[in-house]
Amino acid sequence: MVKKLKRSKVNHKTIVQPYDPLQYKEHYFNWSINCCYLDLNNKEFELFKNRDQFFSIIKKLDSFRSWRWSKIESSRNDTSCGVMDINKLNTKEMVQGHLLSINKDVDQLYKMEINNHHRIWGIREKDCLFLIWDDCNHSFYKQKNKNYTPKKEER
Repeated sequence: MVKKLKRSKVNHKTIVQPYDPLQYKEHYFNWSINCCYLDLNNKEFELFKNRDQFFSIIKKLDSFRSWRWSKIESSRNDTSCGVMDINKLNTKEMVQGHLLSINKDVDQLYKMEINNHHRIWGIREKDCLFLIWDDCNHSFYKQKNKNYTPKKEER
């Protein structure tokens, strides 16, 4: 004899809290790719130049998913992960031009360290980083970093 399951009396409606833009810092880091945001015209900052690089970027970005946005924004090393004013960048005219072309009015970019020589740059919308540039040569922001070790071909 088959038993009938009793129907639960609990209302299963999901309660959706409105998004509070000031509370994003308590959310966990998330990232995404929106093809409309990528700078595909600039060959110097071409995202994902090869398959191995593509997988290393994804693996590293996924490792940051355990971080909260507050940790990313308060990173102590000014050259690893964090937020940076566009006016401090060596490539600010190029950056401002591309952001204007994709209708994004922001004055800060987020940078994520892939390795000691490699950064990914993007913009934050709510609690998600959207990738725009791959800066594998530190062209966006050149600064002396005490932790920096030159690539083999630079030695």
